[in-house]
Amino acid sequence: MITWFLYDILPQWLRKLGLLARQSWCFGSLAGLWSRVSRLVRESFCARLWQGSETLRTGARQSLLCSWADAVIRWLTDFAGKCLGWIVSPLCSSRIGTALCRIPRYNFAWFYGGAFLLCYLCPDNLWRNPYGLALSVLLFGGMLLDAWSQDRVPFRVRDLGLWLPAFMLAATLGVFTAAYRGEALRVFSIYLTAFLLCISLVGTVTNRGRLMSVLGFVYLALVLTACYAIVQRFLGVETSASLTDLKTNAGMPGRVYSTLENPNNYAEFIVLTFPVSLVFCANIVDRRWKTLACATLVIPVIALLMTYSRSGWVSFAIAAVVFLALWDKRLLPLLVLAAVAALPVLPDSIFNRLLNIGSTADSSNAYRLYIWSSALHMIRDYGLVGIGLGPGNFIPMYALYSYPAARTAYHSHMLYLEVWLEMGLLGIVSFLMFYLGLMRRAIRARAHADSLLRWVLIACVSSLAGVSFLGAAEYIWFYPRVLFAFFILAGVTLAAVKLAEESK
Repeated sequence: MITWFLYDILPQWLRKLGLLARQSWCFGSLAGLWSRVSRLVRESFCARLWQGSETLRTGARQSLLCSWADAVIRWLTDFAGKCLGWIVSPLCSSRIGTALCRIPRYNFAWFYGGAFLLCYLCPDNLWRNPYGLALSVLLFGGMLLDAWSQDRVPFRVRDLGLWLPAFMLAATLGVFTAAYRGEALRVFSIYLTAFLLCISLVGTVTNRGRLMSVLGFVYLALVLTACYAIVQRFLGVETSASLTDLKTNAGMPGRVYSTLENPNNYAEFIVLTFPVSLVFCANIVDRRWKTLACATLVIPVIALLMTYSRSGWVSFAIAAVVFLALWDKRLLPLLVLAAVAALPVLPDSIFNRLLNIGSTADSSNAYRLYIWSSALHMIRDYGLVGIGLGPGNFIPMYALYSYPAARTAYHSHMLYLEVWLEMGLLGIVSFLMFYLGLMRRAIRARAHADSLLRWVLIACVSSLAGVSFLGAAEYIWFYPRVLFAFFILAGVTLAAVKLAEESK
């Protein structure tokens, strides 16, 4: 009965409602406005500059440097295979050797997904950043072995694009521009972990089956951590003055954080992983399992509300709008109606929290304004080469520029400001070009992608668009596992783009 309603009756109602919305005066006015704005953007100087950068990227992909880089990747793959043969050959006659020889025949995406699941199910008090580095090195080596066993090249430089290697170079230079090199090396090891996770995923996902396997583990991590967050609420979470202004948010309960460090980090993780988890559930073949999986996605939404992260709520809403805009614009009015209808039934604590978005009476909002102002003064003096990676380099420098109302800060509370401060002009330019180019490649690739890849590309773009707002309100990479999730999402996007381009 439920599956009949969800898959037969409800889609017909939605199509009829979408058709009525499309014929309305409001939709026609918005469509006309969008057409005019799009034409102005296409004819602007920035658009022409972007088209010039596309020509630059095309030339770079065909350059001699890219050919050398592809040759290095092939050599690494062959070297890893020879090392495996050298290690296993003395054991080939034993049971251990036989088992090791069979490992490359298995779906390596399951190993990658299992590592992802372990990474995010580990509670924060047990997590150590070297665990992530060890996992990323093992996954990168496993990717090379997997490619060698199938006699293929895991990836090419053109699969990564021009700007990801440029950003990796900027992060490397951030070690040499730092006053405290030990701190910079510590943070660089975290960036290295994220880069290896991204590249390993691109080289691992060679077909749609592997892509679905990875997304399945992402879905499991999201739902299980959300269940843990709800259990936290029932067990009781203390209200922390360091996370909430208790005067403007009186009566608000403790904010859940699941297995991550604080509620904002967990909200960022939900925004990054929810859309691709939705795509996984929607593409399950069996209707009963599909219905059950889609129903469980209510749990992360409830957990997101319990984080009381205002920037997380707004980012989730942006991701939902972008998802529907790319999938079927006719459903956007329904989303607005659903949001308006939900307001009266929200708990008072959540409704009051919504009213405080952007209010300078909230000390956390006012605190950010002081930090951003100080960070801009620091960029004026050090924006060209940066101050180096890590809070250990930021804190002493910030003390020279801080206002009395915000004397101490571990970071600039904005992703874009922090990247510029730590890595200089090369860092912010390469990061923005990589970020925007990633969304642009995904939007262009969905035009010739099949059903599954089109869903995945839309989900990736919506997550990246949603988290862009979070990056404007928070330094989302301060917590390493959120940095890892961001680059894993980037890896999913690049892998889906690669599969779509191969199927042209």
